[in-house]
Amino acid sequence: TADRLVLYQKTGRRETGARAKEIWSARIDQVSSFSVGKVVGLRGGLTVKFDDGQEAAFAIFFMKRHKQRFAKALGWAEDASMN
Repeated sequence: TADRLVLYQKTGRRETGARAKEIWSARIDQVSSFSVGKVVGLRGGLTVKFDDGQEAAFAIFFMKRHKQRFAKALGWAEDASMN
């Protein structure tokens, strides 16, 4: 949404018509930075850091391909607050 960062997970539940479900969300104005890299063992993904010092990490395949689109979705310039 315009003010919230929302992550979805594929469900594969064709009988209900729901192909994805919301698994996490946060307010965009609380995000201070994000990075793309290893998050769990050898799995790559996304780490989001917040103004209060907390962070959230998610294993997301091929996140490197979507880094600039993610920044754009946050309303940030391509190089702002990214590692």
